[in-house]
Formats: sequence, structure tokens, C-alpha cells
Amino acid sequence: EEGNPFCRSWLQVFAAQPAAGGACLAVLSALFAAGLFWWWRQGGVFRALLPALLLHAPLFLLQSGAAGGFVYAWYLLPALTGIVLTAAGGAVWFAGKRGIALSLAALALWYPTREWAAILRLHPVESMREGAKLTRVVSLPSDPRIDDVITVELVMATAGYDPASLPLNGDDTARMKEYLRQADREGKALFVHLGSPGFARSVFPRVMAIVEDSRIFGKTAEFPGLDAPYTRVIHRYRPGAVSVLDAPASP
Repeated sequence: EEGNPFCRSWLQVFAAQPAAGGACLAVLSALFAAGLFWWWRQGGVFRALLPALLLHAPLFLLQSGAAGGFVYAWYLLPALTGIVLTAAGGAVWFAGKRGIALSLAALALWYPTREWAAILRLHPVESMREGAKLTRVVSLPSDPRIDDVITVELVMATAGYDPASLPLNGDDTARMKEYLRQADREGKALFVHLGSPGFARSVFPRVMAIVEDSRIFGKTAEFPGLDAPYTRVIHRYRPGAVSVLDAPASP
């Protein structure tokens, strides 16, 4: 994700240190190739397990493409198990030849991921709680202050941290305008706290046009996620701005 300080990729490793990144990739590739050889040479159940280890991602992508489904990158994480186990076979094979192989494998895994590991330790994957705390001072439904503000659910709702958020089922601009009028009548602040803004634009284009109209809402905060879909954004309604939507269209 462009501009996201928490997103890391192999492309960044190559751009910053091409020689070191290439060496790490070469070691990992050698381990994987040797692992294929090791698993196949074991024969029997080891050889029979190879399709289960390696075909998860291709079959998933094939099925999703045929069904017209949406694929998030993390849907493919289970495939890493097969890749790691295959490469582990390579480590076993190399270790039988030269003990230094395991050290090279550990270095090849540690070097490009050392910054990623620090980010995972220090930052949440998706800042649901942090975002909710900016919109409400309390989250307990029985607390009378829970109704001091209005929050509207859109994408990646945070019901666990904000149980009083109001639903918006579908690309319903009429319901959104009613919530804005309610905020004006009751003199309350209204927030839209959403995740995955790119996905939100694709499924709720008309509502997102309202939310991202600077005459109607102002962006209060943005929390980068550890991957693009995990980014969260908070928009605050400008009191009285529903009149922009009620105004007749220019000829």
C-alpha cells in the first residue's frame, strides 16, 4: 500500500538492499527446491503429501476466480504451511550435507523480516479499538454517556468496541441522510468509523461519496493497517451539512 509505513514487502527489501535481498531469496529458493527433492525421494506417504502441501493456493485461486469471488491476500496464508514444510525438507537434506545450511536458512528468514517482526510486536493489525476510542469516551452499553455521540457502521464494523453504532444496510443514502438529520436535531457529533476504504468505495459508492465529500464530512484520523485492507479511517460530520444533499442540483 503506497505511503503506508507499516506495509512491508520483498520489493522494498530489493529496492533498499538488492544484493542482500537477492541472496536471501536465493537461499530460500534453494531450500524449497531441495525440499521438493527430499519429500519426493522419501517416497510413500511423504511423496503422497506433496499435493496437499503445494496445491492450496493454486486451487483456491482457481475456485475463487471461477466463482467470481474477492481474494484478500491473507486468504492464502494457510498455503505458507505447505511452503514452510517443503522448505523444511530442504533444510533436513542440506543439514545432512553441511551444518551451515540451517544457519543460512535462519539468516535468510530473519534478515528480510526483522523490521516486520518489530512492527507486528508494536502495532495492532487493525486499529479498531484505537479508532473507537476517538469517537466515544465509553463502550459499555449501560453507561448513559454511550448516547452522547452517534456512530454509523459501514465497512469492517467495530461492534465489539462500539456496541451502540447504528447500522447502514447496503448503499442506502436515504438512511445516511436520516442519521445526519438526527445528529442535527439532537445536537450530537456523528462519526463514520470504517475499515478498508478502498473496498468501501467499491460496495457502497453512493454512501462513500457522501462520507468523503469535504463539504459534509471532515477526516478526523487515519490509522494505517499492517495490510491495505486493515487501514481504518474516521470521518466526522459537519453539523448542518446535510443541506448540501438537500440542495437542488445545478442545471
